[in-house]
Amino acid sequence: MTLMAQRNLRTAAFTGCLVFLVLAAVFAAYYPSLGNGFVTSFDDDVLVVNNAKIARISWENVRSYFTASHAYLYHPLVLLSYAADYRFFGLNPAGYHATNLGLHLLNCLFVFFLFFLLSGNRWCGFLTALFFGIHPLHVESVAWISERKDLLCALFFLAALISYVFYVTKGKSRWIVVSGFFYIGSLLSKPMAVTLPLLLFLIDYLYGRSGSWRTVAEKIPFIALSVVFSVIAVVVHYENLSDVLVFSAAQKASAGCYNILFYLWKTAVPAGLSCAYRYPGWISSPAAPLSVLSVVAVVCAAAAAVLSTRYTKKVAFGTFFFFFSLLPVLHFFQVHTLGTPADRFAYIPLLGIFYLFGEAMIYCCRRAGGRVVKIAACLCVTAAACVCALLTWQRCQVWHDDVTLRTDMIGKDPGYWGAYYDRAIAYKDRREYEKALADLDTAISLYRGDARLFFDRGQVQRRRGALDKAIGDFSASLALNVPSQEKNRVAVLNERAMTFHERGDMRRAREDLDEALRLGLDTARSYFNRGVVALDCGDLDSAVADLSRALEIAGEKEAENRSAALIKRGLAYARKGEYERAAQDFSACIDLRPDMQTGWNNRAFCHVMLGQYDAAGMVVRIMQSRGMRVDPRVLQKIREAEGGRE
Repeated sequence: MTLMAQRNLRTAAFTGCLVFLVLAAVFAAYYPSLGNGFVTSFDDDVLVVNNAKIARISWENVRSYFTASHAYLYHPLVLLSYAADYRFFGLNPAGYHATNLGLHLLNCLFVFFLFFLLSGNRWCGFLTALFFGIHPLHVESVAWISERKDLLCALFFLAALISYVFYVTKGKSRWIVVSGFFYIGSLLSKPMAVTLPLLLFLIDYLYGRSGSWRTVAEKIPFIALSVVFSVIAVVVHYENLSDVLVFSAAQKASAGCYNILFYLWKTAVPAGLSCAYRYPGWISSPAAPLSVLSVVAVVCAAAAAVLSTRYTKKVAFGTFFFFFSLLPVLHFFQVHTLGTPADRFAYIPLLGIFYLFGEAMIYCCRRAGGRVVKIAACLCVTAAACVCALLTWQRCQVWHDDVTLRTDMIGKDPGYWGAYYDRAIAYKDRREYEKALADLDTAISLYRGDARLFFDRGQVQRRRGALDKAIGDFSASLALNVPSQEKNRVAVLNERAMTFHERGDMRRAREDLDEALRLGLDTARSYFNRGVVALDCGDLDSAVADLSRALEIAGEKEAENRSAALIKRGLAYARKGEYERAAQDFSACIDLRPDMQTGWNNRAFCHVMLGQYDAAGMVVRIMQSRGMRVDPRVLQKIREAEGGRE
């Protein structure tokens, strides 16, 4: 082996060791996330748990990923990845978390090679990738299943940048085509990738490419894609575009500059991280001293970066990489609301800051001093990495479930009613009604202007058996609902109606359901509930009519709703003495829900009433073989019939 070959082998081995260190540190820091569950109060229910579109990979479903939005988002590749996870893991959250962590590890690998290529220094790639991988500000993107879009977007985004660097350095046009395809993948994962063309110009600047028409023309396809996907994002995400210009340019500038400083501060001091933040009170007043100061600070930082170009391109490159990547969430071009900062928004932008940190450490070690400086720099990096890894480990455990996440949020911002509300919903889903009630009481004491608070407290009171209090809360919720929230009003009317039903006030129950049906929304549920009330009132014809209408509206795919309606309509037929029709409904219910014990028992009872004792006995044997409890009344009827035949 030649000397050059030996040197290349040692270099490759050294590079491999650096990559292994990065991946090992990242895996160790994020290991607790593998034991986390779904956070159903924070989009996991809509995107995964209750998302019928991912339950089966079919041409129809895949086509819907690419031709329609979901939950006000257009991210077809994310839905496709969820569908793949569902195919292998079902609804086991460990599989989804493993996929997220795997994608993050792959992103760290890409970060290493991207910044190794850009800087020509392995240590710069190592430091950038290490802090990108273990910084606690990125936990939200990795430990939250619903933020798969960040990870997939970054994967294609980084691949597009690497391909473009190959194009610039090798001069082969096929690499810019490859970059374009990766860019499309990034846009199909999250629209935040629309700023990539600006970063391509930054790479041109770093490599000293002249600003010729050719360098601009080659990016026209990228710019066109950015425009198209920006329009798609706006149309899909915002329900009411008439809100444009609600906020003044000064307010947008103030909020944008605040966000920049917020992310820089949280990067340097990653303490007090939360899943939701609130703007300080002065943010809405651009003339406030702190608003002015934030704008001045950002302008001065940008000016310093520009002035630094007299000495080096690196400072400007890292600074504007951060700024350009963050542009979509800085609100300078906001068209709806001034959304607050979020940890997930910094996933890609922080690469610019970590690159600057890596270059600064290399400068300190190589040019700014002797051995003492090098040792101090190494100690600083090691200490910072250990702190980040520890904080990331702890932050992953915060994302364990809804309760741990909202409890952490309450600890950071005890005056925010929304955190108590979300934790109450989690407790309600766990059937811990006393804890849910306590949180809802606290939320209402902090804010009484949201109809959901009273609606959910009414549901909790109903499940506790406090029917009068539940009715009072439902009435309060109805008083807060505005005409644009008619769907919510229908839900409240249905809940109050069934609470009246439980209390025995059938007249008021029917009045609420009649009003719900007049609104014309969620009619299947309203018809079903009115059918149940009619059944319990003995109005069997009305019950059959309403339940039949509910079945027509529910459709063939809604097994849960259809099975409940079939059971109730079967009971109505049975009380009318129409046992043949009743048996048909109970059989249809069993076809939908083979585990529904009530359907089997009622079917056996109908067979008995029709004199079909052999059929009834067969149903009983099937139930017993499946470990189901047979209704003693059915067994008694069969014994009596067998005794009569003897």
